[in-house]
Amino acid sequence: MYLKTRTLDNTTLNKLLLWMSENQATGDVATEHFMKEHPEIWKTWGTPQASTKIAAALK
Repeated sequence: MYLKTRTLDNTTLNKLLLWMSENQATGDVATEHFMKEHPEIWKTWGTPQASTKIAAALK
């Protein structure tokens, strides 16, 4: 399920790549930025329980 639902549209991906470039961010930093800025996307990738745990860890 996870791999089938984990997708990003081109606009979101391009904005993230631009943010990485402008901020000289590593993949790890960009991932955290994405997770904080786009919960509406990644919360659909797993179970509600996992989403709750991830959201709590990002605070």
